[in-house]
Amino acid sequence: MTSNHVVSGAKILSVRLSDGRQLDARFVVADERYDLAMLRISASGLTAARIGRSIDAEPGDFVIAVGGSSGLTQSISFGIVSALHRSWPGIPCQDLIQTDALLDRGSAGGPLFNLRGEVIGIVAASTGETESERALAIPSDAIDRLFIRMN
Repeated sequence: MTSNHVVSGAKILSVRLSDGRQLDARFVVADERYDLAMLRISASGLTAARIGRSIDAEPGDFVIAVGGSSGLTQSISFGIVSALHRSWPGIPCQDLIQTDALLDRGSAGGPLFNLRGEVIGIVAASTGETESERALAIPSDAIDRLFIRMN
């Protein structure tokens, strides 16, 4: 899963893993309304992340955000859920999770984890004009809608 605006219009898709491998990816399905895209990769030794229920998230919950702007390695940040049901100009989803986890600009597409290790969101953007800012994430419950469209 990633943000649709990250891969939209791309002719060639690849995914770089934390172990340094770069794999070809295939586009599966997208949902522009929620700015989500599903890609498929084939490789051995991968473990799928569990998808949690973003509807269970509450302000004050601790979260971990994974990002990494173009050309940089992954970065990990922690914070709390600051607010739910946010909107932001330029992001089509109107039900965003706001967190104070700081990410580099350009880190859209990475997961937002709860402390049980479940993905509760996909980072859509980092806000503001400085190099590192707060993150807004598409709630993981929107992923279910994408799976339904796929089947």
